Amino acid sequence: MAALSTTIVTRPAYGFHEGGGGGCGGDCKSPPKYSKIFAKYQDHPGKDGQSCADCIFFIRTRADGQMDHCHLVSGEIGPHGWCRLFVRQQPAQCYGNRC
Repeated sequence: MAALSTTIVTRPAYGFHEGGGGGCGGDCKSPPKYSKIFAKYQDHPGKDGQSCADCIFFIRTRADGQMDHCHLVSGEIGPHGWCRLFVRQQPAQCYGNRC
């Protein structure tokens, strides 16, 4: 009887991740990021004044407030931009005298 051979191919769904093949973010040390097109990134605030600077995924890398980065979206991101992956930062929780 002949042996069966199976091949499993792994690819990011719909090709919206950027980086190396197989779901690797290029160096395999970081997860792949979504493209600006997939995230529907825009360089101005979204509904209700939502902006990247208020999002939990925003990474401030520049003190001058020009362009920064995001944990989910590839490329440079403006603090006043917005995308559909936006999740508002929650204010710090205080318990007793500790914040």
